[in-house]
Amino acid sequence: MKGLVVAVVALLVGLANLLKPVHIDDALYLSVARRILTHPLDPYGGELNWQQIPEPTYKSSISPPLLSYYFAAILRLAGDDPAALHAAMIPWLLLLAWSTFRLGDRLADRKSTRLNSSHTVISYAVFCLK
Repeated sequence: MKGLVVAVVALLVGLANLLKPVHIDDALYLSVARRILTHPLDPYGGELNWQQIPEPTYKSSISPPLLSYYFAAILRLAGDDPAALHAAMIPWLLLLAWSTFRLGDRLADRKSTRLNSSHTVISYAVFCLK
C-alpha cells in the first residue's frame, strides 16, 4: 500500500511539472537535442552561448548525451512542446520513486523501512516542487 502512495505522489509531482516552462539546464539539453536532430552523430559539434560567451558545446556540456538523444526523439515525435518533454520524464520519475522505495525496503527491516522509505521518497518529491 505504501508503494502505491509513493507512486501516486511521484505521478502528481510529474503532472505538476507539465505546466512548467523550460528553465535552467533544460535549455542546454534541448540545445544538444536540436543539434542531434540535424547531426545525430555529432551532438556536441555546435556552438552554445551558455555563460554569455559563445563557445563549443563540448566545453559547456559535461553530461553524456543520452538524455539529449531521448529529448531529440520526443522533439521529433511531439514537436517543441515543453509539456510533452515534461510528460516524457514521468516514467523516469516513477522508476526513481519505485526503486528508491524498494531499495529502502531491502536495506532495513520490513516494519520500519516501509514507513521510512516512503517518507524519504515523498519528502524528496515535495522538495522538487519548489
